[in-house]
Amino acid sequence: LEAGHAALVVSGKHVGSLTKIIEVIPSTMKRKKAVTLEEKDGKRFQTTAESIFVVGKEKPAIELKGAKD
Repeated sequence: LEAGHAALVVSGKHVGSLTKIIEVIPSTMKRKKAVTLEEKDGKRFQTTAESIFVVGKEKPAIELKGAKD
């Protein structure tokens, strides 16, 4: 779970999107670890780290049929 790695969103509004991790935001006593992600079209959003699955370093190491790019 590091900036620059490829991630698949597994829950929430962007489920199924293949994204790039831009920033990892540490957890606190009141907030879960979060990540800032970027989609291929350049749009960025944040979600909790438990809502993503890292699938590769610079690019996805797997191919998902039907995944949103």
